[in-house]
Amino acid sequence: MARRQSHEPVARANTAPSADQQAARSFLVVGLLAALAGLMAYTPGVGVLVAALLIILARTVDRGSTAIMRRRQVRGGRGKSDGLVAVAASPVHLIAASLITLFCLILPVIVGFIVGGFVSLGAANANGLDWPPLSAIGFGVGGAVGLFVAWWGPGGTSLRRGTKITLRKVFRPSWLSLLVAAFLLAVAALAFYSAANGGGADWAREPISKPELPNRPGLGDIRHWPIISELPIIGSN
Repeated sequence: MARRQSHEPVARANTAPSADQQAARSFLVVGLLAALAGLMAYTPGVGVLVAALLIILARTVDRGSTAIMRRRQVRGGRGKSDGLVAVAASPVHLIAASLITLFCLILPVIVGFIVGGFVSLGAANANGLDWPPLSAIGFGVGGAVGLFVAWWGPGGTSLRRGTKITLRKVFRPSWLSLLVAAFLLAVAALAFYSAANGGGADWAREPISKPELPNRPGLGDIRHWPIISELPIIGSN
């Protein structure tokens, strides 16, 4: 007798998310990115570290989900050992995701640093170096631009896919996604407001002092220089 196949079919009639669910998850992603940018404005070091850890998590989820999907395609369906295999392979996916993130973050950090620097320069030129929100604006804008580049730049496909998978599993109802997104936007606004008023990391709130450049010799000083002082008209003698 033919042995019964113990695997479920791979192709399942998964219901596509509705327009409301897609909009709610997009709103949740915006809230998450805004909260990370606000955290970078408040305490840049912690914000960058949290963003890097979340990016690694998203890439790990994407790699694990892709591996399980390929395994089911090869085996013809779901297997009882899928969960065990996923847990056993998770350290490998974590290491690979960490190494990929390390290289993929180079461009976002550079772009964010440059844009944040130019924004700070423009704000300082308009409001002075002692303007309290200066550093918060520079770090916040630079962090937001860096996150945007990480999301849409090199390696962003895996990041977006892993983020969507994670959010879909954790926040299924649309109302929950909207509620969490609103909370994250409030956290972002509070963090930026606090940073603009002197809160956060002490080193990031240190006032920027104007660099003291060496005095350049004026024309009067040059006239007293040796040899030049002996010249007609120009010299002092």
